[in-house]
Amino acid sequence: MALLSNGGDSIRLNFTVPVAVETQAVTRLPSCSGLVEASTLLLLGSEPMCSLDEEDGSILIRLGSGASIVPGDELAVLAASVRNAKAAAGTGLIVSGDGSTALIAPPVDPERPFVAVNVPAQVGVCDQHVVIDLT
Repeated sequence: MALLSNGGDSIRLNFTVPVAVETQAVTRLPSCSGLVEASTLLLLGSEPMCSLDEEDGSILIRLGSGASIVPGDELAVLAASVRNAKAAAGTGLIVSGDGSTALIAPPVDPERPFVAVNVPAQVGVCDQHVVIDLT
């Protein structure tokens, strides 16, 4: 399962068993290129960051600037990139064959957006070029 964080800035990829990242993927893990397919990488924005949470065996994906992945999208994990943490390297692969996908689930308790608008306390009839843009 892949769960979008409440703030919408990260995705936690959970597994049914604690996982480890295969050796060939470790050096590329921080950039996520050793973990997800190129098609998914494009949706994660510029310079996403991936890390293994060794405490619970999940993978945390911090989204980059301009990320466009949304709940309902598929996160495609590379084949032979993740294995059962209790298995020896190269064995116990969790993602094998052509890889695997997980649907992005919406946040459990999404943060509400907050907008602060600074405007003049008053605008006089003779004031020129007063523009308030709320886009």
